[in-house]
Amino acid sequence: MKQGDVLFCAVYSNHEYTSNADWSCTNKDSQAWFYIKQTCIVSYSYGDHCDFNIIDRTGLPAILSIGNFDVLKFYTGGTRENFFLAVEFKDRRLGHLHIHHITKWQDPIKDTLGFVKQVADCGSYDIYLLRQENEALRAEIEQLKNKMNC
Repeated sequence: MKQGDVLFCAVYSNHEYTSNADWSCTNKDSQAWFYIKQTCIVSYSYGDHCDFNIIDRTGLPAILSIGNFDVLKFYTGGTRENFFLAVEFKDRRLGHLHIHHITKWQDPIKDTLGFVKQVADCGSYDIYLLRQENEALRAEIEQLKNKMNC
């Protein structure tokens, strides 16, 4: 993509999606779970900075709800050394707005949906963060054990 390019996506419940530059073709997909308008803000050699806005069938802004969480938008940004995918979402029960940066990702749409599903499965963003930290500590302990056994 280049700066100013717009792509529309019809996203399905299995996290697959189709994309098209023509909204009039995309919004006719009756099987879509929701739609996304992807806009390239700026393009660099290391990646495109894009906004991914959730829209409804009429093209108006919408919210994607997964569990108790509402995904408001997501976007790519950063530098060559720190290129990230950011997800803005809200916990409906507590009213807290969160912005989470994903540093290891491959597909912004699938990775956003996977992340929000993991958070929803945990029941709260705080529990999700604690589980991630716990997994990282376990991996570090395992590495230390392996070093000691050598």
